[in-house]
This record gives sequence, structure tokens and C-alpha cells, in this order.
Amino acid sequence: MTHAYGAPSLQVRDGKPEGYQTNERGERIRDDYSRLFLGTSPIPPHLPETASNGKQISERRLDLLSRLAEKMAAPAVGVDTDNPDIPAGYTYLAQFVAHDLTFNLTPFDEAKGPARSRRNARQGRLVLQTLYGGGPTVNPYLYNTPEVGRSDRGTLRLGQVRQRTSAFPQAGDQWIDVPRVRVDTNHNGTCPYSLDGNVQRSSLIGNRHETLTADSRNDDNVIVSQITVLFSILHNAIYNRLDEPSVRAALLPHFQEDRMQFRVARDVVTLTYRRIIANDLLKRLLDPEVYAYFVQHGPMEPDPTSDRGIPLEFSHAAYRVGHAMIRPFYEMNDGVDADARNLLTLYDSLALGSQRLSQDLPLVKDWYAQWSKFFETANGTPQPSRRIGPHIVSLLGKTYQFPNEDGPDGASLPGGLVYRDLVRAEEEGLLTPYALAGHLSAIKGAKFDAEAYVKDIREKLVGWLSASGFAPEDIMELAGAPPLTLFILIEAWSGPAEGRKLGPIGSLVLGEVFFRNLGESEDVYEKDHHLQQAATTAFGGAAPSSMTELIKLIADWSPLEYRPLPIV
Repeated sequence: MTHAYGAPSLQVRDGKPEGYQTNERGERIRDDYSRLFLGTSPIPPHLPETASNGKQISERRLDLLSRLAEKMAAPAVGVDTDNPDIPAGYTYLAQFVAHDLTFNLTPFDEAKGPARSRRNARQGRLVLQTLYGGGPTVNPYLYNTPEVGRSDRGTLRLGQVRQRTSAFPQAGDQWIDVPRVRVDTNHNGTCPYSLDGNVQRSSLIGNRHETLTADSRNDDNVIVSQITVLFSILHNAIYNRLDEPSVRAALLPHFQEDRMQFRVARDVVTLTYRRIIANDLLKRLLDPEVYAYFVQHGPMEPDPTSDRGIPLEFSHAAYRVGHAMIRPFYEMNDGVDADARNLLTLYDSLALGSQRLSQDLPLVKDWYAQWSKFFETANGTPQPSRRIGPHIVSLLGKTYQFPNEDGPDGASLPGGLVYRDLVRAEEEGLLTPYALAGHLSAIKGAKFDAEAYVKDIREKLVGWLSASGFAPEDIMELAGAPPLTLFILIEAWSGPAEGRKLGPIGSLVLGEVFFRNLGESEDVYEKDHHLQQAATTAFGGAAPSSMTELIKLIADWSPLEYRPLPIV
């Protein structure tokens, strides 16, 4: 199989694809990162493009990227940044899904050097390891203790939120959160909390809460933690439904055994989750023509060994555009009481996690996500995400929130997370827009002119840079060797969808990675007729294929203990 410019799709040396490594026992290990299209040249050989990709980045280039990041994170005056086609919840569903693709054990602030030096701890991708971990046997702390008369664990633990006027949740309160364990609780009989703007703030730094999750990143912010809760509720609801005599009797005989109950529930939930990724999340994000191609044909470069790493073009560029979708604040609910504060700022959302302000946990009810505010339900219009484009919410450009060490004497250069995204992409030597555009001919036909297409996007990039006040020499450098992240943002912003979807190149990268990884395990899920029958039985019909269907279903028939929650 060949792709653009006649390059082979897979390079093999010594009987195995390049990039694979082995551990001390000689066993093959999966790389954390790889290339998108193996063997594709970075650029067509006749195009004299210069770039810093793959090399040590000069101080001038770092300074230029820092100034670029500042411009991208500047307030978007007079620009419509609302995206009516993608409700705000999909921003955080996409983050949750990213955690299910890759998980390296290197702390974020210590992740220096080439990404290829890091290894992926995620053994399976897009199979909800980020929720289930290794299962009840490997990670028993994620699961409730067995009921009397049973020896197996089957339901996921859930925690509680608290009132603003209480230091801890009330016993029996039905409002739930990710499970948290209080540690170092020497209060000496006094309440360690004080009111600050009607929200309880702890004055006792030693009062900490650790979160019981399979992936600590699922408590990075308030909303992604509640996405985790939503899928936990789904699992527990399905698990309990499998105990109902009429449901169990309708299952195939080998699925009716007690020892199979957790496995069936987990696989039914995972199948549902994968349906939502393919039929809802990706359909909203991707260019329609590119999406239709992948639905019909699957990935251009399948990985039959399931050993390919996550492409750098995805992890360090295309999927980073999700940062452009983040809003500066979120309306969380209609108000849990008369004077509730239901506007959550991005700063507080990022801060309220076990890795940061764990002394302010458990979460207060003010920040409980009413899902009709984030996804389409019958209860009003959800708040939108931001359009995909070069205008990033200001907080993500703040160095105090996202420092670096790239300035003189280890000081931080301005630009925050936006700067980090730009620099990390350049450190890895990603495929250029020209190289990626060459693969679009498989979708758009042989008459598609990749060079003309990239040139058109670059001209639009020049226009944006000029309007942003960059000097001619800076514009020439950035347009001559554009960071792939910025190129994909400009492509989406200036395309027919005007930032409501990704453009063709951004969609190509996401579609190839997602459909490749979905395809790796489709025999276990989508093509397993026994599992399909079990899902139909558990749901009393077809499994949900969108967040709208999922939320409505949970609201309609989840176990009674969840009914009081303001789900919609």
C-alpha cells in the first residue's frame, strides 16, 4: 500500500516495523508516540521549505512563538467565538476520551525531551481503561465492596458533594461526585472552613482529599470529573439491571452467570461509549467529507498488530486544538438553592481538583453539572463551546497558571499553555501541512491540488498575522514554517464552517487516529454479536449512540437512588 509521493505506508527493518522497541526480556513494548503516516516525507522534495521542526529551537524562534501565544490568548474583541454546533460538554468529553487513548507516567512539568522517550501505560485504547482501570481484581479500590452473600465487586465507587455551609457531605445525600478519601483530618474539634464569597474555602491546608480514579487526570477539572461520574452512573445502572430477573433471563446462557455480570456490564458500557465517539463526537468535530470517508473506508493505514503509538501529529498538534474550544466560564446549573453561585470560572474549574486545591474538596453543590447546560436535551439550549480557531481563552495564555523554563536563566516566557502547545509540536518534527495535505487526495480525488490548498490556508494565516500586528519578517517566518497547531486552527477558522468544525487536514489527523484505534478492537465490541444482543437486552433496545440519548436514558430509568439528581 502506498500513499502520497510514492512512499511506502510502513517501513520494516529486521522483520518488524521501525519504531518498535523491546524491554529487558526481549518483549515488544508499545511506543507512546509514533508517526501518523509511516514513510511519508515531511514535505514534497521539490518544495524548499525551511523549519525548525525536529531541531533545537533557537532563542529567536522561542521568543516568536511566545509572542504568537500572547496574541492567540488576547481577548477576541469584536469576534464571534460561540460555536452553536458543538455544545460545551463535548470539549470535556473529548478530554475524557483523550485520557483513554494514552497515559504516560511522566509528570506534565517533567516531560522534557523527545516524546518518543516516554512509554504508554494504556494497554488498550478507547476501551474505557480510563474509567475501569484493570478491573475489580487489579484495582479493587475503584469498586464498591460486595454485598452480603456475594464475593465479587461489580459497581464503581461514587462520592458525594457538599453544601456550601458544610465542611463535609451529609450522610445519605444523593448528590454525587467522583469518590474522594479524606486524609490528614486532625481538626481538633473545630470547623476548618470559612466563607469566602459564599463558597466554603478551607483554611486548613492539611485537610486534603485524595481521589479514587483509574486515571488521576479525570479529576483535572470540575467538568471532566463529572463526565467520569456520568459514565460511572451508566455502568452501575447497567450492572444493576443485569440483576433484574427478566433482563438476566433474556441474556445468552453463559452471560447469566454471576461471575460474568461485571464483564457484561463493562462491555455494554464500553460499546455505548465507542458508539458515541464514532457517531456523535467525531461527527460534530470532523469535516463532513472526511468523516464520511472514514465511516465508509476506515483508516488509511490500519495497524493489524495494534502496536503503533499515538501519532505525534495528533497528540502534539491536531488534538491540542481542543484548547480553543474552552470557555472562560460555565453556567453549571439552574441553582441548587435561592442564592447559589452557578457560574464556574475556568480558573476555579482547573483549581478544584485533587492535584491542586484538594483542601477545597469535596465539591460544593453549586458546581454540580446539570447536563442540559452542556449537551442537547429537551430542556432548553446548552451553552456552546468556542469556535475552533486562533482565539484561545485568556487564562490558558497565563504563565502563572502554566509556567515554562524557556526564558533567560530559566525564567518563564509569556504564553502559558498556548506557548507550550506550540513549542512541543516543533520539538518533535511533525509532518508539515504539505505532507498531510497530500493524503487528502484519497478522500477528495486525484484532481485535488494539495499545494494550492495549503497555499490558500497560508495566505489566510498571513492575513491573520498581519491583522494581529506582527512585523513583516515575523509573518514571513511563521507563514513559511507554520506551527502545525496554528495551521489547523486557521484552517478551521477560515474554512466554510467558520470554526464550527475542523478543516480537512485537522479532520484527517483526528479521523485516522480515532478510526484506527476503534478498528483495533472492533472484533471485541462492534462485531461481537453476543455482546450486541446483551446490549440490546440491557437497554431494552439499541444502545445510545449520542450524548443526548445517553443522558435522556439515564434520566428516565437509572436506579431510584439517582433520580433526584438534576441530570437534565
